[in-house]
Amino acid sequence: MGAKDKLERAIAKEVSKDIASLIDREFAAKKSPNNKPWAPRKKDGQPFDNRDTVRSSIRVEAKGSEILISSTKPYTGYLDQGTKYIEARQMYDQDKLPSKWANQIDNTIEKVLEKNIDSVFELLKNER
Repeated sequence: MGAKDKLERAIAKEVSKDIASLIDREFAAKKSPNNKPWAPRKKDGQPFDNRDTVRSSIRVEAKGSEILISSTKPYTGYLDQGTKYIEARQMYDQDKLPSKWANQIDNTIEKVLEKNIDSVFELLKNER
């Protein structure tokens, strides 16, 4: 495995942990990644609170250099994106990283690069 692959895998592994932690915090706060409170349920006016079953179904995994976010519950997408009957209760952003996510991820990438500085130098050396 080359220096580039090693760095990409190390970054994906650590960033996936960050994303899982960010999702945990948002579930606890009942807010979207952009800090917007989840919409209340129509039946009782209370915020959606199905943390145990929905949160435990969400998987954040590093697969090589990619990070995959998925759910084992088929209805998670309806809750996250909404339907004509359910207002969206966004659990993770699919279009643009919120600034708090971007900042956390940037900090993690910097730490991984510092920890793997030999691979960084090897990569730079090979690109000349």
